Amino acid sequence: MIESSGYENASFECYLAGLSAHVSRNFRRYWRALEKQGPVEVVSFTDARAVSSGFAEVVRLHRLRFESKAQNSAFLNEDVQRFHAAVLPRLAAHGWVRICLLKVRGRAVAALYGFSTGRRCQS
Repeated sequence: MIESSGYENASFECYLAGLSAHVSRNFRRYWRALEKQGPVEVVSFTDARAVSSGFAEVVRLHRLRFESKAQNSAFLNEDVQRFHAAVLPRLAAHGWVRICLLKVRGRAVAALYGFSTGRRCQS
């Protein structure tokens, strides 16, 4: 399943309401700054077929981040990426994979990659 929504989603508003005033105010300020650059959306990838395309964007963004710092990352090792690519469809079939992309003007600028079982989420 691929879901797309802005932060104004009612359930996300409830989440923001549970945060400190400082954090929720900062979130809204950053969101407005992004909107000045163009349309903003959050896209979630959770099913076995969709996570592969989301994972490719996670890797792209991770590579850009570490290359810009001239640093190495074990996550960018080809064997590590092959492992993740191989297990993602199986984990997604159980509903455990969470990949979220923040897009501005249709281009991913940030990503969250994690796993969720029950009420626990690891990223």
